[in-house]
Amino acid sequence: MANQIAYGFVNLEDVFAERVNDVGVQVVWDAIQASVTEHNTQMSALMQLFVKPAPKPKIRYKTPNVSRLQPAEEIARARPLRVAGYYDVAFPIQMGMAALGDTFIAAAKMLVEDANRYVNALTSADARWMRDHILAALYANVAWTYSDPNDEIGTLTIEGLANADAVKYEIMTGADNGATDTHYLAQADAIDDTHDPFATIHDELMEHPDNSGEVVAFIPTNLKTTVKALTHYMPAQDPNVRTGSATDVLAGNLGVSYPGELFGYHDAKVWLVEWRSLPDS
Repeated sequence: MANQIAYGFVNLEDVFAERVNDVGVQVVWDAIQASVTEHNTQMSALMQLFVKPAPKPKIRYKTPNVSRLQPAEEIARARPLRVAGYYDVAFPIQMGMAALGDTFIAAAKMLVEDANRYVNALTSADARWMRDHILAALYANVAWTYSDPNDEIGTLTIEGLANADAVKYEIMTGADNGATDTHYLAQADAIDDTHDPFATIHDELMEHPDNSGEVVAFIPTNLKTTVKALTHYMPAQDPNVRTGSATDVLAGNLGVSYPGELFGYHDAKVWLVEWRSLPDS
């Protein structure tokens, strides 16, 4: 039952069978507050890979021109450059809520265990809501329109990831101009050594000068076995096991919080994380 006890209720397990009124309303309220605070802390840590605060409903990302220095000599004067290029990204307000209801008598007879169950129900509902909306934002490959309730903002166009639309991005290929791109990729063939997607994933992301750092691939559970069968797969080191000296050992660490379980590394420089909440395939 340990995994069903909310953070703030750990020290109250011995009084789960007693009524809240007998244990003390303030004691249970403090346990609820501690549980919610810890839940919010964990959600913030897990979601930092996908989410950041948006101070405005719409942001314009300005891109630099591709330019070169002008030929000159000691008394020359350079012609001024005019920097242009941008694309807009907007953000909807999506609010969720939940409520629990009891009769007066049921509330008076509520057990500490019941309060713990309610906290678990609400915090898990929040986690699912956040997960669903993050995945929806990642998977939606076409723009959609959101009507903001603030009349001064009006209608916003919500963009997905790079989807071969008119937006141009800088690409490190030696090209003098930005290009459209798509980051929605799929393959019909099952993952194997002949159809290994991870080098393509890495190159697609890292071809843009704005992208840096580690590449992480989140794997649904039903694909974990086929990914582990790849020749270029390297398992994550078990801290409880010392591997023999004749075997390559993954020595690095991802170094960031992430949802799911890190289970390996692909030598295309991609970390592999199993995230059970992802849909199959």
